[in-house]
Amino acid sequence: MVWKTVDGKGYLIRTSTTGGQKSLGRRTVETEAMFQSFSEKKQSAESRVVSLKDTIARHERMNRALRVGRVPKIAVAILRRLADAGRPADSRHNISDLGGSEIHGNQSKRI
Repeated sequence: MVWKTVDGKGYLIRTSTTGGQKSLGRRTVETEAMFQSFSEKKQSAESRVVSLKDTIARHERMNRALRVGRVPKIAVAILRRLADAGRPADSRHNISDLGGSEIHGNQSKRI
């Protein structure tokens, strides 16, 4: 959210990630309160992101040192084949749509 001045009057503008803008109204006590609330929540979220990034970095180092959280090579191969086929590797898509040869790496075998 940003304040924008048009013809000498201040307006609270909500901006989207795609560049769109929407006026939330002229500068009033209510819009000032909306902006204050937004600013506080944004600051809190930014602080949380920094904290989580530090935590993730610490856990990554620990996991690497302990060699935990490794993915088996076959799972990586399957995920790479899915990515190469242009299919997202998530639970909303049926992996059997690819057929056995893509999963097993064997062109003569089909499910």
